[in-house]
Amino acid sequence: MIHFSEIERNASEAGVPAETIEKDYCITWILAAVFSKAENADIVFYGGTAIKKAYFPDYRFSEDLDFISQDKLEIDDILGRMECLYAVVKDEANILLSTDKGTVNTDGDRSQFFITYDGFPEIGLDKRIKIDVMSKGDFLQKPVTKRLYCGYSDMKKLRTKLRVYTPEAIITDKIATILSPVRAEPRDLYDLWFLLNNYRLDLGIIRANLLKKFGYELKPEMITPNLYNELYKDRWNNRLSGQIANLPDFNKVLRETEASLKNLGTTHQ
Repeated sequence: MIHFSEIERNASEAGVPAETIEKDYCITWILAAVFSKAENADIVFYGGTAIKKAYFPDYRFSEDLDFISQDKLEIDDILGRMECLYAVVKDEANILLSTDKGTVNTDGDRSQFFITYDGFPEIGLDKRIKIDVMSKGDFLQKPVTKRLYCGYSDMKKLRTKLRVYTPEAIITDKIATILSPVRAEPRDLYDLWFLLNNYRLDLGIIRANLLKKFGYELKPEMITPNLYNELYKDRWNNRLSGQIANLPDFNKVLRETEASLKNLGTTHQ
């Protein structure tokens, strides 16, 4: 385990609370453990955290990990795998992890639960990471291999390779989430805005992904009204200020996202 002074230094440099760096440190070790085990060859990493850990190391911090497998995974199998990972992290980084059994929830092929970690005694806040595992999933695209961005002194020798969604597949999932009437998490809007404006995307692939996911051509005008859910604005600062130092203005993000989505309706980039 690194010294607490490294947590403090990274927090100061990133402009976020120390507990955000502590959580990121534990998330990074969990990822390193997941993709070091041959028995997890069926697991693919996706979601907002994948943007930071596989593509943009200076991206916003996160609180959860999303995985998907094409295989059928029973909850006992998932929890058993987690126990093996906890042993790896304990041995490599001296971080004590455990599954909060009271949070385990299964809904069809989706399993969710929280991992608790002991972390640093100087930080006394809630120490939990949400895990979401989708089994029998249908990959939108063939996953790619990317190196895990670590950024901590005790991980310099690691050469962990992640199996991860492409940015186009991540965006497709983010659009699907924004179309959901019940979630309204501002990080989904932020992730969509960031990738649309900071990554050279293949819009044709995104259109094909959306057609595959929804079964019909999804027009920009079908998406943009959902951006105006008041909960995004109401939750913007509260949910994201601890994950990124210079949080952009909500209205700016809204305008630029709507403008960028219009490109999905064109046939030429």
